[in-house]
Amino acid sequence: MTAGSSEASNSFSIPYLLLRDGLYNPRPLTPALGRSLIALENYREPLDAYCPHCGRQSLFTRTGPVPEFPPAPEGAADAEHDLAATQALRDRSFSLEFACGRCSQALVVYFRVQQMHLIKTGQYPSVYDLHPPDRDFAEILDARRRRELARAELLHAHGVGIGAFVYLRGVFESLLEETHQELTSDPGWNEEHYRRADVPGKVNLVGDRLPAFVVEHRHLWAIVDKSPQQLTEKECQDYFPAVNQAVRLILTRKANEQRERRATEAARQAVADLTQRIS
Repeated sequence: MTAGSSEASNSFSIPYLLLRDGLYNPRPLTPALGRSLIALENYREPLDAYCPHCGRQSLFTRTGPVPEFPPAPEGAADAEHDLAATQALRDRSFSLEFACGRCSQALVVYFRVQQMHLIKTGQYPSVYDLHPPDRDFAEILDARRRRELARAELLHAHGVGIGAFVYLRGVFESLLEETHQELTSDPGWNEEHYRRADVPGKVNLVGDRLPAFVVEHRHLWAIVDKSPQQLTEKECQDYFPAVNQAVRLILTRKANEQRERRATEAARQAVADLTQRIS
């Protein structure tokens, strides 16, 4: 489902649903999604995630319980598939359990099918615990922005829409302004043009310093221009994953640039040392 859309597609990303999606954000279901729901319940691919128990990236493999709706046997008729899909869409609850391949820490995700909506009702460890910003970006973000990003992701993980988005928007705006400041001394930079632009326009103007994803989807960032009074819980829940991913991509790019600078400096020092020894 695309950000801001209320219509269900014919499938959904199961790894995203399990590892990234927040709680209590109802996803509309259609009869066409019955088979996807069965695929979710029977999902057995390993999940690549950070394990907060052992403190390392790990593969989580599926354990119990036995799915209520196993996949139809190979060669089953379409009618058999359709009957199972229809039954899977009735109101019910189910869970998926995985275990860390390093320390056997459990990862459990709870779902509720209610009135043709799929709702993620619980998760342990939480989305925030699986993607702690302090671990990923401690050298890139100052303490205040790390706290804001942590609060945003923690609130989103617990189903809070507007509150989570307001914190996240602050981090996004600060990163955009940081990028803007890097360009103000460039020849030909038009500061007045930048100041008059809306957020999508500003993203476009500093696009050379941003990840391609952020620039290509700049129309989505118009939501950052809205005041909290103009936002709805549903809108914030829908947009949060895309804006959060944009923030993480910007931070990842900055982290990579910092590592490259350090590696380059180390290489220069090595060359200088070598030159001194052989001269």
